[in-house]
Amino acid sequence: MISALIRQPAAARGARANFAAARLQSPRPNATSLNHGLLSRANTRTVANTGASRTFSTASRHAAGAAARATARASPRLIASATALAALTLAWVVASPVFLDADADVSVADPTTGITLPRTVTVAGKSFRLLGLGARQVTILNLNVYVLGIYVPAATPLPSTVTEPEAILASDVVLYLTPTRNTGAAHLRDGFVRTLLDASKAATTPEEREQYLDDINAFKSVFPKSNVTKGQVFMFHHAPKDQQVTLVHDGQVQGTVASPWLGTALLRAYLREKKPISPKARASIVQGLADMATVVVPRA
Repeated sequence: MISALIRQPAAARGARANFAAARLQSPRPNATSLNHGLLSRANTRTVANTGASRTFSTASRHAAGAAARATARASPRLIASATALAALTLAWVVASPVFLDADADVSVADPTTGITLPRTVTVAGKSFRLLGLGARQVTILNLNVYVLGIYVPAATPLPSTVTEPEAILASDVVLYLTPTRNTGAAHLRDGFVRTLLDASKAATTPEEREQYLDDINAFKSVFPKSNVTKGQVFMFHHAPKDQQVTLVHDGQVQGTVASPWLGTALLRAYLREKKPISPKARASIVQGLADMATVVVPRA
């Protein structure tokens, strides 16, 4: 039995030698085509988040095999080129899923709906940064109507004394809104009008009440009358110094309402502590203010 065990490896070595000789006589692709095939197969089999380890393992075996075959018959310079190309191929395969998160620096996803909002927007030539966002939900079933974001000036940091959401109304603010489903513009408009009518109850004189109603009618007149599809964008620019609100729909200015109270009343409905239109958005805004307060600005 011992002699058989000794003879068996020798026989195996002879078989492997014959097999290698036969393979050397058969035509094979060059190192460049081998690595090109490796890249194609790696691209075809790469998936995001699922089966990633299997993809990398397969790519590694192909790369190792390509380098070994190139070593058996190529010049030192070609060996180095093939090895480097295989390494670059593996690095590309491993790094490619990072591109799935390439928008993470420019947008933020609403945790309820998954709809993304930009971190910054530009209105009237001014840049604004996202402070907080959330979904507007209705009925006991919490049906999503739209996702909103509150934006504050990017160039001018909020004073450290601003700790409550309503305090941001002293400066320019942008209300960003995008529907979660197809709907009519009148449906969205009527919701805003109800909010403004509630605020108009604060009028103390008949003349003031009449002015409130005129401002609400002006707001209704600049609102789009067409249907609204999921993903379209509304932006309401509250400019307290100019005492006006400008409505932008899908990048087009719809009109401006001159009013000292309308913009404040509209935004306060989202920022107030008691029964805000979107509790989720208000909680996000409160957290946004807290995060901004902890940011340390380095000295110049």
